[in-house]
Amino acid sequence: MEFPTTQLSIYAEDMIRESLAQSRSMNIDSVDQHEFEVHHRKEQFVVNILNRTCSCRQWDLDLISCSHTCIALSTRNLNLHLYTDKFYYVSNLINLYKKGTRPIGTVNQIRNIHQGGNDGILPP
Repeated sequence: MEFPTTQLSIYAEDMIRESLAQSRSMNIDSVDQHEFEVHHRKEQFVVNILNRTCSCRQWDLDLISCSHTCIALSTRNLNLHLYTDKFYYVSNLINLYKKGTRPIGTVNQIRNIHQGGNDGILPP
């Protein structure tokens, strides 16, 4: 089995790569050391790298840098990987599956188990 040579999962790397490409057409103004206003076309977004928030909410929800965050972090020469949630690190994914997984069977086998009606769970 071949593992990626990056710290992050392929999915996270692809998302960051796409965000970086989009950020090239944006303008940025520094509000202070941690907060930035990012301008893209007629829209304006506020990024706070200390709180790890962006007004577009993508960084807040995906925990991967959005395009607005990418330009803000790049302005400060900060490593984008360090601002990506640990969930997306390959080392964490490897540890997650290190102990192995057990097959749960086919869909029909699962249905038969739960349709028996006598699974020990009583109604409230």
